[in-house]
Amino acid sequence: MAFHFDWSVTRRGLQVLLSDPLTSANVTDFMRSLDHLEAQVYEHQSWLEYATYTDPSNGSVRQALSDFKREVQLEARALIDGCAARIEPHFDALPEAWKPCLRPFVFRPKYDEAVNQLLAEVSSRSTEFSAIQNAVIYVYPDGTEGNPLDVRGSPDAQVRERAHRAMLHAEAQVQGQYVTLFKELHSLRTQAAQQAGYATALDMLWYSEDLAERDYGIDEVRRLREQVKTYVCPLLQQIRDYRARLLNTPTLTPWDAVIGLGGRSLRLQIPEVQATLDELGQVLLQLSPQLAHTFSTQREANLYAVAGVNDPYRPGYGNFLPVTGRSWITCWYANAPETLFILIHEVGHTLHRAMIGSDKLFRQHFPAVEYAEFVPQFLEVISLPHLTAFFGEEYLQDAQLLLLERALGVMVYRALMDEFQEVVYSRVTLDDLDLGALYLELLAHYPTGIDHSGLHDLHAVEWVNWHAFMRPFYGIEYVTAWYAALHWFGEALPDQVDAIFSRSQDATTRNMFDDLGASMCPDNEEFRAWVKAIGEHLVSLTTG
Repeated sequence: MAFHFDWSVTRRGLQVLLSDPLTSANVTDFMRSLDHLEAQVYEHQSWLEYATYTDPSNGSVRQALSDFKREVQLEARALIDGCAARIEPHFDALPEAWKPCLRPFVFRPKYDEAVNQLLAEVSSRSTEFSAIQNAVIYVYPDGTEGNPLDVRGSPDAQVRERAHRAMLHAEAQVQGQYVTLFKELHSLRTQAAQQAGYATALDMLWYSEDLAERDYGIDEVRRLREQVKTYVCPLLQQIRDYRARLLNTPTLTPWDAVIGLGGRSLRLQIPEVQATLDELGQVLLQLSPQLAHTFSTQREANLYAVAGVNDPYRPGYGNFLPVTGRSWITCWYANAPETLFILIHEVGHTLHRAMIGSDKLFRQHFPAVEYAEFVPQFLEVISLPHLTAFFGEEYLQDAQLLLLERALGVMVYRALMDEFQEVVYSRVTLDDLDLGALYLELLAHYPTGIDHSGLHDLHAVEWVNWHAFMRPFYGIEYVTAWYAALHWFGEALPDQVDAIFSRSQDATTRNMFDDLGASMCPDNEEFRAWVKAIGEHLVSLTTG
């Protein structure tokens, strides 16, 4: 599985494509060649990311990724863009199955060298987020020994509270670094936008390649955010109210929201990482033999870098290696339900890319983010009935409620953060803006059923997340994806599972969601019907 990247060879290949004769008769072969060369660049970047995420304290690997983004990626992007521009007059001659995934690539906005240099600087500087994140050490501020992460699920409320405050205190220590970096990235993005002829970064970001594939506009996003406020927040509050009643407390604190229902410390019955992966293989076998086989093949590559409870915390992340046909993940499995769901989610991404098939273009392995996030969320939902080995029969219903709480919570947070970023990127400067205060102001409009009294200063750090720094506005897609995934509570047939996991971007994203029976941009009537169904499921879980 060894891969050697020689930028001089790849560069020469791209330069040849820029000058070779191109007609409608040979545009398909041209696109295959371009796709192969772009895959080589991406593969090298993905390996650098893998080294960075699996060895976060290693400054040299982090610097290698930063240097690549600044030095190679900028030139590669310019050459690839030049080749893509040549395809545009011959686009109609491409195979029909390719067009849905290539349309945003071929017709994306083209920028001059000055803009591209600024965007390369943004890409390089944004990697500093991981350096700050990895510098956070979760310890008790009074010097007491112990790791707060280990006792978040304690049945003792005082232990949970102390751990929660210690974690927020640790994150608050680097808040100033996050703010400085975010404002510097905002400035660079604004400069790039204005250089490209836009008034603000918001205008440019909404026409960038990442968002150009969306089949909806900003007005539909705003409607979706309002639907979350109006319909999803009350559902989430129902779960939190139910939890508060079981705890016999008038309001639910943040440290109450991280334990099992009724004050039970819901711990997984399989604490070891490899045993967990073994059992996950059995779960997948019950869902689809093809899914289980793909998992086994991917696992053999030894690229599932899952940290255990005694290892430092790692956020869930992963990426594709298009040349070698493998995917890698990194996450933290700590014998708690949330960490199991995250593991299943990240594994779901790897299975999706693998089942799309090696005969597809590199870019076909990256469907629109909405569908790409739906697939692993779908896996989280359909896995639930088969997680008895992890939770035990007695607590499987609790697990279903915890996943529903997780899904609704993600929908609320991502909608909030989308609104946060619209406010931020509509401004030319952030010099006089308190980002924490803005987050708390918006949080008041997205009630979650958790009482933050006396903790607002600490919770002001919650706007900080990987997506906000690395890929602005990557988030509302989770709302659309969970909306679709939560249509699937119950069993799914193996053929349905295989079809969903093997689908690439072979149609418009809107049509792909229509095929799932879940509108991509539901109107209020559709959304209310979905809420009614989720509410009935919620009642069955809380009264059974």
